[in-house]
Amino acid sequence: MRTVLVFAATVAAAAATTVLVAGPGDCITPELGLGRGGQYLANGQSEYLHGSYFQRGAIFRQCRDGTLVCFEEDGMADSVATETDCRKAVVKRRLGITIDPTVVKLWPESTLCYKLDDSFPDVTLAFIRDGFDHLRSSTNNAVSFFTLDECNAHPNKAKLCGMCKDYAYIQNKGESCSATVGYQAKGAQNVMVEASHCFEKGSTGYGTFVHEMMHALGIYHEQVHPHATSIVIATEVPAGTAKDYYPKADSVSLAFDAGSVMHYAKAMCLPKPEFALLTFCKLNQGERDGCVLATRAHCDKDASKVLGQRSAMSAVDKETVVAMYGPEKRIFALKKEQDKKPANNNATTTPTNNNATTTQPPTSNNTTNTITAAPTTTKSLDKSTTPAPAKSAASSPGLGATVVVGILVMAWL
Repeated sequence: MRTVLVFAATVAAAAATTVLVAGPGDCITPELGLGRGGQYLANGQSEYLHGSYFQRGAIFRQCRDGTLVCFEEDGMADSVATETDCRKAVVKRRLGITIDPTVVKLWPESTLCYKLDDSFPDVTLAFIRDGFDHLRSSTNNAVSFFTLDECNAHPNKAKLCGMCKDYAYIQNKGESCSATVGYQAKGAQNVMVEASHCFEKGSTGYGTFVHEMMHALGIYHEQVHPHATSIVIATEVPAGTAKDYYPKADSVSLAFDAGSVMHYAKAMCLPKPEFALLTFCKLNQGERDGCVLATRAHCDKDASKVLGQRSAMSAVDKETVVAMYGPEKRIFALKKEQDKKPANNNATTTPTNNNATTTQPPTSNNTTNTITAAPTTTKSLDKSTTPAPAKSAASSPGLGATVVVGILVMAWL
């Protein structure tokens, strides 16, 4: 009997001291004083250490080929975050620096004011005008777009764009096409659409511009929709861009729309029919969360061609903007309706940490793929080629665009 007891105790002790072993390309997190040491992150998996997506100054880290790399947010969608020292997240918390979690607001009086960089060539200015016309006509003029001169000359000036002091500054610069998400009420907010690479040759020419202006209106990327049926291939997500793929479970959403102008094609795909019952990992999850890490082997190449189109707004994109800015401001009702429903088991939010200030923007009920809007009252076969089926079924494509109302984080992409 004694021998049995000693053996049992030895086994228990061994189990208690089991150390996580990362696979090729995976990471084990160090202890930085954040209470998150010893965690396993799969290659490509990401998590926020301070703040949340699209918040200037937020810090997230990502496992990239066995190395943990941290990035600091600039508050813009589609931009590349700057690499930073992971210990900066600890310093920010100790200094009491917090990030406002009340996120994105709607532009007052359904009017977005803008200023154009004077360096755009004539051909690009024509695309910009066409893009604004497309936004107006597609949404039955749910939103007005005023230059600063038009705002200042308007009889209702006192109620528009912070008395015409808040505006989207559309600039002919930037290494990527990017935009600040939603109404910031802090003067100029950037929309970077460099003429040589943000206006498509052929097609309509203004698709990417419309994409960025929808961010400015408060809409997130469609691929972050809590009920998205598209899947992310974490190992293909470019460095510094995890924020554009991070799930926005706390946004308002309409039906998911794979054909939205707000959906990415890069590092994304629609799964083959035979994988329909698998639960694929979101960017902030790994296999230990009971999901399957997506690879190109899971992708339906033909079906995925719909992703990333930049020709024009889809029907859901249009409905999303109308829900946010139309006469009925339906986004508020959608928000209340979603709040009554049980939480989505497959959606994920920014991890909670006792020392951290987390941001959980309200859910968005948009029709554009993954759109999140924020209304106010005033966005390789290296591992397993034959994945084992997960226990739970993938979520159905019932609810689409993601929007954040009231204290919304616009993510109706």
